[in-house]
Amino acid sequence: MGFHGMSGSHMQRMMGREQSKAQDIGATLRRLAGYLKPYWPQLLVALALLIIGTLAQLAGPYLVGLAVDKFIIGGDKAGLARTMLFLLGSYVLSWAASSGQFYLMTIVSQQFLYQLRSDVFAQLQRLALSFYDLNEAGDLMSRLVNDTDVIGRVMNMGLLRLLSSLLTLAGIVLAML
Repeated sequence: MGFHGMSGSHMQRMMGREQSKAQDIGATLRRLAGYLKPYWPQLLVALALLIIGTLAQLAGPYLVGLAVDKFIIGGDKAGLARTMLFLLGSYVLSWAASSGQFYLMTIVSQQFLYQLRSDVFAQLQRLALSFYDLNEAGDLMSRLVNDTDVIGRVMNMGLLRLLSSLLTLAGIVLAML
């Protein structure tokens, strides 16, 4: 709750600044997806790295269970050593895949944001002066900066975290079944 129990939207209405939302979310997402078209190869590589990293992460608990159930209880030191090397390899592979996808998504998101900001600036240059008479410059700048920042955060890591969590959950469910 905002100031003295008022909600943020109520305070904005009282101050004469209503927060606007996208009219058609599907159309907005399609427009943003259009900005991503030039980056599909990098996005596919990042997706492949995401899948590889998730599989490597899921291999860790399996290898630990295998080591305990088969090699520690059985007293097989050579098998335990091999399993621990595979476990180390899975952790290194997971780290490498995560680093690669982070690097790729950072580059893609920065290029994406550069193009988006350039297009927004070009659009602002085309607007009539009466638009600027009706809207405060500070409010416009705040909205532009905040909106592009949110889009950038989603592009940079939010999307990858969501996909990684879904893949990990699917892998855990499959392992349990």
